[in-house]
Amino acid sequence: MPRGLSRRSSGSRAYRKGYLFELLVRDELAGMGLVVYRVARSSGKPRSAGVGYPPVDLIAFLPDGRALFVECKLQEPSRAQLERMREAAQTLPGLYFVVTRGNLEGFLEEVRSLVASASNKNVTGARQAG
Repeated sequence: MPRGLSRRSSGSRAYRKGYLFELLVRDELAGMGLVVYRVARSSGKPRSAGVGYPPVDLIAFLPDGRALFVECKLQEPSRAQLERMREAAQTLPGLYFVVTRGNLEGFLEEVRSLVASASNKNVTGARQAG
């Protein structure tokens, strides 16, 4: 097999694994009742028009309207990657998370807590308005 094809195949497998992890996280968030969007081509690289894609894989919305920006990584990011992610997070108007296989359960627990808190605020606000 030519060298170029074997590299492409391993790259495709890595992409597919990452994609499947994104879908797993997306489905977990949607299962909590959140509206979730997958951001295609989320590398944060600029498009031809000069406007960059957001450096996140998923955007989800809590019941109170707050946005969750979620970067999905199969492996723990390097320090340099984390620093770039922290810088990018400063520009996003919401809560930013980096989710890996290692911290997935903790992330989901934190989101469950945020959903419960947001839902309680909405119920309290509805009672006060009535």
